[in-house]
Amino acid sequence: MGSIASYRWGEWGYQETPLHLRIGDIPEAQVWINHPGETIHGGFGRPSYWGGCGTLPRVQQYRGLAVLTSTPHEGQPTFTHAWLPQHIFNDVRISPERIALQSGAGMALLFGSQPFHIVETGPTRHCEVQQHGKTTTWLVRLNDAADIQSLDSFTQTFAELTVQHEADGTLRVLDPVYGEVRFLPDGRVEAQGRTLDPDAWSVAGTHCELTL
Repeated sequence: MGSIASYRWGEWGYQETPLHLRIGDIPEAQVWINHPGETIHGGFGRPSYWGGCGTLPRVQQYRGLAVLTSTPHEGQPTFTHAWLPQHIFNDVRISPERIALQSGAGMALLFGSQPFHIVETGPTRHCEVQQHGKTTTWLVRLNDAADIQSLDSFTQTFAELTVQHEADGTLRVLDPVYGEVRFLPDGRVEAQGRTLDPDAWSVAGTHCELTL
């Protein structure tokens, strides 16, 4: 799973993919989440229905846990959606409150602040899941626990996972494995006794000398 760290939250988007994941060994077993820039499936907009975001969401990630919150601008589509090709995965369980996925040994859970709506007609039938509302939140959890071997066990372990919105803008998640994870409104993440600060990250690598 990869996500954009502290990137232009709430601004107009272009062709960015803010959160993308793949599980198992099949390349097509992918899920990505975006706010559509237009409602025409085959349109030529930039951003388009699947390419990019009309409004860039707030996205933060800690290891196998990520949260994505979107509040579109006036006049933009009032829903967010996930590309989720059900036929590709070994097991798919979708309810209004939760989505459980398995592909090979990989497993993922998705939770929403609004009921999930499966698209069952049109060109994206059974490949698209939507959340409708002016503000939507997606909570994504990958299985990275070696002792969890089944989708039933994974789902039961993380069944109560929720996002708590605090008054100062902090998003708080109580994770059964990581403990308390705090997604701070300035982009930092606090968990397991450490703080991740995107402002301190650099693309510069570390120089190493190799002696043969």
